[in-house]
Amino acid sequence: MVHNRSKSFALGLIVLGALLAVVGLIGFLTARGDEGAPTSGAVAATSVPTASSDATATPDIADASAARVPTASATAPVRQVTPTVDAPNATEEPSPTTHAIMSREQLDEFVARFVAAIADGDVDFLVSRLHPMIIATFDEPTCRATVTDQILLFENFTVGEPLTGPNAETYTLADGTTAVAEVYSAPISFDFQARSFDNAGTWGLVDGEVHWFLACR
Repeated sequence: MVHNRSKSFALGLIVLGALLAVVGLIGFLTARGDEGAPTSGAVAATSVPTASSDATATPDIADASAARVPTASATAPVRQVTPTVDAPNATEEPSPTTHAIMSREQLDEFVARFVAAIADGDVDFLVSRLHPMIIATFDEPTCRATVTDQILLFENFTVGEPLTGPNAETYTLADGTTAVAEVYSAPISFDFQARSFDNAGTWGLVDGEVHWFLACR
């Protein structure tokens, strides 16, 4: 009985010693593994350096933008084109027009003298104020006869509205050449040999004076 207990006790000690040996071996291996592998806190510390531990690892915003986008001084110079606008010359005078414009006042003044010349029988004035194109197209004696035989018989001569022009009119002169005159026109009314007529009168400016057009015959 005693011998069996001693045998069982010895066997228990052997098992306990084996267990302790296994536990010690596991602890030894675990300790060596910990020395070769850093903890999660150490990994975080080395993978993302802070500004205090490595000042040159991460540039600031200004340095980063300078490294990504070259400035104008680092590339070829950029030519800047500034549009210019010519300022009007305050002393510049407008170019003269090629023709004068007849006003209604000028025409009314001439018509008043025209009517007075008819009443007075002033053939010389009426012929002198014929447009030079008429004299060049016909001839002065023919026009003088037309004024004497017809125009002096006009009564109640009036000029209406509107006054239009200048319009270009082409005339064939007595020598066969053609010429262009700037003509103004307005409706006219008059009585001739007890009959009333409505027609269109034509005039032009010559050296600032109103001259009239007539079909001489």
